[in-house]
Amino acid sequence: MGLNFMHSTMSDYYTLLEVSRDASADEIKKSFRLLAHRFHPDKNKGDIESEENFKNISRAYEVLGDPQKRLIYDRTGHSNYNDMYASGGGMHGGGMGCGRGRGCGGRGRARGGMNIPVHNISVTRNEAFAGITIDVGVDKGDKREVYKVTLPGNLENGTVLRYSDSNIGADFFIRVIYTDE
Repeated sequence: MGLNFMHSTMSDYYTLLEVSRDASADEIKKSFRLLAHRFHPDKNKGDIESEENFKNISRAYEVLGDPQKRLIYDRTGHSNYNDMYASGGGMHGGGMGCGRGRGCGGRGRARGGMNIPVHNISVTRNEAFAGITIDVGVDKGDKREVYKVTLPGNLENGTVLRYSDSNIGADFFIRVIYTDE
């Protein structure tokens, strides 16, 4: 059980938590707790490697411990998931949609009362399952910005995803709405 987690950005989250891909939620939680105890910074004061390991297994559990995030992770793979949801949990990515008659209205408040726009995106059940690239129009003062966003696929009706890109100052939510329901 002497894994070196220092280069975990390259490692699979299942490997980090020392569980199989078909592990139950309870198995994932149990393994996380054991590893978190082993690498906890309070138990390993001054050990930078243990601190980094603790951060990495915490990130792995954050994803695999949440059924929706785990589903997306399993569907998209480790590197694609990290590209879309880089540190901070935001979604990043690529191409088509509102300009093709996709619903981009439906602004509202995100959970917790944050005043972040929520955009309803109309997609077919097949598009939501397979993944699709869309354009999302966001009002910024008197300007309207259009962002290209890649939906990862395997999304259920009503799924809400966060798009966050500090490089361009974009921060909004996308709610997937099936058009064929």
